[in-house]
Amino acid sequence: MGEACRVLNLTRQPRQGLEARFRETYDAYQTALHRYVARLSADASVADDVTQEMFVRLWKEMTTVGEPENVRAWLYRVATNLVIDRGHRQRRTLAFILPSTFTPPDLPSRDPDVERDLLRRQLVRRALERLPEPMRQCLLLHHEGLTGKEIALVLGVKPSYVGTLVIRAHDRFRRECDALGGANGLLG
Repeated sequence: MGEACRVLNLTRQPRQGLEARFRETYDAYQTALHRYVARLSADASVADDVTQEMFVRLWKEMTTVGEPENVRAWLYRVATNLVIDRGHRQRRTLAFILPSTFTPPDLPSRDPDVERDLLRRQLVRRALERLPEPMRQCLLLHHEGLTGKEIALVLGVKPSYVGTLVIRAHDRFRRECDALGGANGLLG
């Protein structure tokens, strides 16, 4: 009986180590990834779903293939692909449901600081939506603190191109903000 318990403990040890590494990874990246997905998708509920799905996929990856070499880049790449896939599905669905002139109403606010913050967020969201996909993703990944090499892995581009893409994305974002009225002091 004692031998069976010892063997059982030996077989559980690797699983416990895997669970610990998964938990560490989750704790280290969950908040930043949720923020990134929320910005990329412009929808907090999508961010909740995508973040959960991403970590389910990480667990499957860790238990079947092994831990990705660069887990942070792997997570951001999966998150980006999930948001893109959802966006394609959602656009096909919304084309049939919503009229092209639909705009959700804004809630009125009496606090000028709250109103200014809301306007700033709307401006940033609209400017980001106007960026071409690789630029938008690159800009958001850069602001999440990913390295050039990690951004290259996520986007599937050459690392030498990332710096140029970041600069172009910042320039284009600023132009889009200006075109949307950001020059009126909303961005500081």
